[in-house]
Amino acid sequence: MSFGKRLLRLALVVLLGEISIAPSTFAQSYSFQPLTQSADGYAVGYGINSVGEIVGTAVSSQSDTVNTFVLNKGSFQTLVFPSAFAYAQTGGINRSQTVVGWWEGSGGDPNSMFHSFVAIQQGKKPRSFATFDFPGASATMANGVNDTSQVVGSFTDNVGVVHGFTYKAPNFASIDYPQGVATVANAISDRGEIIGYYEDSSGGLHGFASVKGKMTPIDFPTSVGLTEATAVNTAGTVVGIYGQFNGGVPAAHGFVFNKGIYSTLDYPNAMGTYLVGINTGGNILGYYYGASCSPPPADEAAHPCGFVATPSK
Repeated sequence: MSFGKRLLRLALVVLLGEISIAPSTFAQSYSFQPLTQSADGYAVGYGINSVGEIVGTAVSSQSDTVNTFVLNKGSFQTLVFPSAFAYAQTGGINRSQTVVGWWEGSGGDPNSMFHSFVAIQQGKKPRSFATFDFPGASATMANGVNDTSQVVGSFTDNVGVVHGFTYKAPNFASIDYPQGVATVANAISDRGEIIGYYEDSSGGLHGFASVKGKMTPIDFPTSVGLTEATAVNTAGTVVGIYGQFNGGVPAAHGFVFNKGIYSTLDYPNAMGTYLVGINTGGNILGYYYGASCSPPPADEAAHPCGFVATPSK
């Protein structure tokens, strides 16, 4: 998740047919399954687990009602938040359907702008929600969770500096990239590999991976000072976003980083592609902007559309 607050006005949807493409810059071909209801309705996923369950947010064309969903075995299930949550956004889901994310209350909270939550599903009982904040933080945003229920995210300290964190109740630990002025942790694999991004002193964004405390940079070779690592699976394959000029205009592209090789992966004919999740089967979760999804970028009503990219056999 970027440093700025992402408010995506997004609801119940169905999967359309597949679109197949084999990008020239990528050895693996993928089929793309969009998440959409109609020409006006749209949905975006934020997290995908090892069995393909997705959490995200969507909006219907008929009511413009915002709902958060869990996509389980082809069925969209509305995630009902506690009444204290005036606005909430999911960040990730693990195999046991534990969902993490962040929320804000109504009327604003002078002590904490954003709080984080863990929502646990036990059988057919309603989900139980537990709120947490990094100690002393003015804002805490959970972005990912692995199958051992380790949570990662970012928090803002009392002087406005952004740090990454790990959390497994009741223990917290902060994460700071050595050369960074701000650090965000986006995801954690079941092996404990943490990925995210940091901001340098000149405002550039760079991805990183952290394994047992050892940090290594992740920078797409042709990026223009913008690489964000957003997700990682148990095989160590990383996905994310990089910036590149296209005809003199900055454009966002998705990337896959596997065994030391960087590859571009974009939704077909998209004006911008953002990859945000990958599971053990190599299925990639993302969203895009494009003529088939939204109005032109200059139109303030432009919105993203979600998709899942499945490796072709």
